Amino acid sequence: MLLKKPDDTSKILSLPNRLLSDHMVLQQGQPNNIWGLADPEQPITISVSWQNESHEIMANSAGHWSIALLPPAPGGPYTIKLNQGNKVIQIQDILCGEVWLASGQSNMEMPLLGGDFDFPIKDAKTHIDEAHFPQIRMFMVEKTVADHPCEEVNGSWRVASPVTVAAFSAVGYFFAREIYETLDVPVGIINASWSATAIESWSDPKTNQRLGIAHAYDAPDDLEPASPSSLYNGMIHPLHKYPIKGILWYQGESNIAWPKAYRRQFPALISDWRNLWGLGEIPFYFVQLAPFEYDEPEQMSHFREVQSQTFDEISNTGMVVTTDLGQLEDIHPVDKAPVGKRLAYWALANTYLRNDIPYTGPLVKKAERQGSHIRVYFEAGSLGGGLVFKGERGLEFELAGADEKWFQAQAQIDGQNLIVETNEVPVPIAIRFSWADNAQPNLFNKSGLPAIPFRVTLEKRLR
Repeated sequence: MLLKKPDDTSKILSLPNRLLSDHMVLQQGQPNNIWGLADPEQPITISVSWQNESHEIMANSAGHWSIALLPPAPGGPYTIKLNQGNKVIQIQDILCGEVWLASGQSNMEMPLLGGDFDFPIKDAKTHIDEAHFPQIRMFMVEKTVADHPCEEVNGSWRVASPVTVAAFSAVGYFFAREIYETLDVPVGIINASWSATAIESWSDPKTNQRLGIAHAYDAPDDLEPASPSSLYNGMIHPLHKYPIKGILWYQGESNIAWPKAYRRQFPALISDWRNLWGLGEIPFYFVQLAPFEYDEPEQMSHFREVQSQTFDEISNTGMVVTTDLGQLEDIHPVDKAPVGKRLAYWALANTYLRNDIPYTGPLVKKAERQGSHIRVYFEAGSLGGGLVFKGERGLEFELAGADEKWFQAQAQIDGQNLIVETNEVPVPIAIRFSWADNAQPNLFNKSGLPAIPFRVTLEKRLR
């Protein structure tokens, strides 16, 4: 869908933003906005089933109106009724719980049954048959490009059932299911994703301009998903009045060849989206790309390092590692259940403060040379009961000396640390783990979560 600047002349009572519709999920614990159009300077009566008193507000001279409603108790169903003159609108089957935005490109868009991807996710039939979760809902944002930040969005809320979930984002669904089954509250996922799209399409126009990325639209009819800011305008900006708990992001394949640019773009997107909602530093949890045979060596390695740097530097972010889930021959791994669940682990532990939920694999704290080997230390909270190799020895470790040449190295577990060494490098000054694009390492914690790829230089910076 292509949207140009609206010529709004109709002001009769309406809810043009389809987020406000049957089966919607309200965010618990904070005011929820309801807004729309009406006859100018005329009163509107709003009644909600969770309060005895109704509200009356006036549409302004342009016919716009909005109200922030105190949320009901978690659960439902609830109703909202709007009246202006003889016009009545009723929103039914409303739940109150936790609302998350899921966005990105194909690996976030990919539905359980495959759809345009021509193949389903792993165990799709079983997951679909088991999908009797009326308190899980997904809003599918209609794919829209726009040359300006829009206020309206098309789509619909769908209740999770064996009839509907085949078209759900698999990652979004598995996240929602884990949150629902753990917290026992309704969960809404707003899915705004589009296959093969780059981060600049999802970025604020002002940020793209600041970063030197063209964003002027001389011919709006030529807009496409690849156009800078076209998806931010058409699919993200229209959502910002709707309160959410946090954001899930799975994107990067289309930017894999430009990690230095992504190093600036990704933190900027996180900041801009948080500012757009105006809810503070809301959680932003994302997926580090899975192993894949890219055309240029080390493309994936540098890109994953940028993702790790963003995770390290930006507060209230979390990163899901997928080194154990990739398919080297396909950029779309079919095992999506662990991805959604690992995103949920981050949310459960860090957003909902469930201290019994392991949420990250081994995360390197520091490395130091001890004679001819390097000892690697990990953050205590990432050990998940201890280190473990899924196999006899550690894979995908490399050491380099002053000559800056990398050699495969052997790793062994020593308590809560690793000892890494090779005869080829008697005086190691740098270590890296899971650096190759197709690396499939076997270091985990005892909670079953894979170690985060890393590169550490001890004495000098290597290229």
